[in-house]
Amino acid sequence: MIRTDRSYYVLAIGLLGAIGVIDTAILNPTISAYAVTLGAGESVAGFIAGLYSIVAIPASLAMGLAIDAIGRRLALVVGLGLTAVWIFGYALAATPLHLMLLRIAHSLSGALVFPASIAMILDAARRKIGRSIGLYWLVVGTVIAIDNHRGRLEMARHNASLYEGHRKIRF
Repeated sequence: MIRTDRSYYVLAIGLLGAIGVIDTAILNPTISAYAVTLGAGESVAGFIAGLYSIVAIPASLAMGLAIDAIGRRLALVVGLGLTAVWIFGYALAATPLHLMLLRIAHSLSGALVFPASIAMILDAARRKIGRSIGLYWLVVGTVIAIDNHRGRLEMARHNASLYEGHRKIRF
């Protein structure tokens, strides 16, 4: 089968979507340990780890409306750019509250990335929507699986328990 320009476009958007999840996939296994090193108790650390999803899921609806208003490409660029800022901010967090606020901001920028990239895929797909979404999620899902495991391996490599690792693995 010969790939068309549309297939390459779908693959490129899939790679951008994957870039948007690399950070979350790597951080998820380690974020609660980091929160503990900042002074959070176990339950607060677990809440901070889950805060990304708690905010991103409902925010996706509002961000979907914003994406329609400002355009898919601009939303994708803004979402990826802000995600980079928030990831850098994790290294500067001094308290559990700082980390919570960063998780909220990070989830809002992530909520821009996914609906924008999927909308771009649907725009390009026309009649082969299932195939296009399948290709997109193949790329994104692979990154999620690999990087989630990679985050756990980093914790293990540094002999870090779930709640003590970030003193050794500083962002």
